[in-house]
Amino acid sequence: MHNAIADRLSGKNIFITGGTGFIGGRVIEKLIDVYQANIKVLVSTYHNLPRVARYPVEIVQGSILDPEVVNDGMKGCDIVIHCAFGNKGSNAEKRQVTVDGTKNILDACRINNIDRMVHLSTFRVYELYQEGVLDESGAISSKRDEYADSKLEAEKIVLDYHKRYGVPVTILQPTTVYGPFAPVWTVNVIEQLKKGKVILINNGDGYCNAVYIDDVVDAILLASDNDNAVGEKFLIAPEKPITWREFYQAYEAILHNDATVSMSAVDAYTLYKRHNKKNSVVSTIYRLLVNGINNKENLKKISASREALFTIKVLDKLGIYEHLRNIISRKLHSSHSDLQDYSSQDNYSKDMNILTPDKIDYVSKKTVVSISKAREVLGYNPAFDFKRGIEITKQWIIWANLTNEPDQYKQLETHLYN
Repeated sequence: MHNAIADRLSGKNIFITGGTGFIGGRVIEKLIDVYQANIKVLVSTYHNLPRVARYPVEIVQGSILDPEVVNDGMKGCDIVIHCAFGNKGSNAEKRQVTVDGTKNILDACRINNIDRMVHLSTFRVYELYQEGVLDESGAISSKRDEYADSKLEAEKIVLDYHKRYGVPVTILQPTTVYGPFAPVWTVNVIEQLKKGKVILINNGDGYCNAVYIDDVVDAILLASDNDNAVGEKFLIAPEKPITWREFYQAYEAILHNDATVSMSAVDAYTLYKRHNKKNSVVSTIYRLLVNGINNKENLKKISASREALFTIKVLDKLGIYEHLRNIISRKLHSSHSDLQDYSSQDNYSKDMNILTPDKIDYVSKKTVVSISKAREVLGYNPAFDFKRGIEITKQWIIWANLTNEPDQYKQLETHLYN
């Protein structure tokens, strides 16, 4: 792959959004380390800048929602790699960054006659909950969640700009991306396994299409210089999937713990409903506390929900758990022992990572994501199977001290620097 496009990317002027994030940051590292490209990075905040600031990149400070900033920053560039999406604030604010921000990027591409715009999307725009093979002809899904819906909306705008204005675009749709710095499928997984129990549906026999970060980056770079990729979308996945059991057990092995528990889809749904029912009471309880608990109508409401009331830990944090229990016990003429029974029930889900119905369906299915189109058109050929990818990820996890094992960290530090 390096020999095939090195000469064509070397010295190119490339504008990158989302460059301080997980995928965009790795794109920058590879473009400079391997291809000696000239990079401009659009940066809205300097919070995550240190990772890429060690490279000779040009920082364009401003918001993707500011057309003038985007247009001026893109001047003189040949290629645009658009990795940014909304991940902060309300759902409306996230959508604005993902959708309106993409439109601003496309408008600037038109004005600046960009040679190629690579748009990073997600495979979640498809209807994933199916058995068998998923390819780019698969059914499109909507109304799943804000992230997937806004990504799908952005995709439609990208293709529309290509059709109406001839903007040379390529859409990439990665699957489950893991590796060093991966916020969702590495860092969050580690934190979940450290803090509590993680549910594996049917012992985790559903398929996980886990693709290593460097394979995704290679696909981005291949798409940035391939005329046959213009106006097309490509699924980017591993050579073959693993099971969710294999995925989580690999992280368990790094942590030296056993935090997964098998559960049927039916039981997981039931647990979600019970958990959701409790959480729905939280706002009611806060309202009751504000209005006062001496009001008889409020007491009736509390009585109806007292099981949930006495299992919600926030009351303990407020320092009024015992006080409220005693007052309500007296006013409702209930025995203290009865209330104690309520407070001790349902500890099973105490530290459980509850799965939403959408997630339950997702991890239950044995979907194989096809890379035939990416292989044929882009020349994409995954270099990392899961065994190799997770080994590198393990070294980073230890280096980043995410395991909370000081001795292990010191051993790696000695290996790296001596």
